[in-house]
Amino acid sequence: MSDYRSSHLDKGEDYDDIFRLRLRESLLWKAEKQVLADFLASHFQSSRPSHLDFACGTGRVLAYLTPFVSRSVGVDVSAAMLEVARRRAPEARILQTDLTRKNSLTNERFDVITAFRFFPNAQPSLRKEAIEALVPLLSDHGVIIFNNHLNDRSTTRRLQRLARRPLGHAMSRDEIDQLCAWGGLQVQASVGLGILPDFGDSKAWNRAFVRLDRHVYKNPFMRELCENQIFLLTR
Repeated sequence: MSDYRSSHLDKGEDYDDIFRLRLRESLLWKAEKQVLADFLASHFQSSRPSHLDFACGTGRVLAYLTPFVSRSVGVDVSAAMLEVARRRAPEARILQTDLTRKNSLTNERFDVITAFRFFPNAQPSLRKEAIEALVPLLSDHGVIIFNNHLNDRSTTRRLQRLARRPLGHAMSRDEIDQLCAWGGLQVQASVGLGILPDFGDSKAWNRAFVRLDRHVYKNPFMRELCENQIFLLTR
């Protein structure tokens, strides 16, 4: 596997369009936002936490969480992606840096660290380097929230295997447990989104997808079949 660090260096507006123009991705993002709000409300009931968005890209998560937090920092290696992030989240501090190679946030600690659409795409060595770089930046009672949008056991992946279609990147539950072990973390909460397979931009199919997800996203068995899983980790 090539180094994931270099995969998005030239992406910017075109990457951002994925979540605006593709129906399924826009619906998943809408659901993700609700999960993020619920996680923060349950863990920081009487305070506004500080926030670090690792591999923040175009600032989608960063901008959404700004009203919920006391301060926000976004880091990424891609200048093109960060150009979009600065416009989208002007209140946040944006840094072009690779925390896996240099700690540019010495002496800073964060109550919430998010990492979306990063770990499933990253090669195992980079996953390890990333979690080992992030844990020291976590406050004593802080949480890490990340998603696995390429769940290896999802309904979509199972159908792809039956059809003998190439699978590409994926992340298994064993790999998530390994990630936790590297960082000395544990899964405190998790939800699943996208239990129905992706059959394109059919409005009827995707309406059913939204209705079904509302009922199953916290069910442990159904969660294992979801395309996109969101995990909240604590020490």
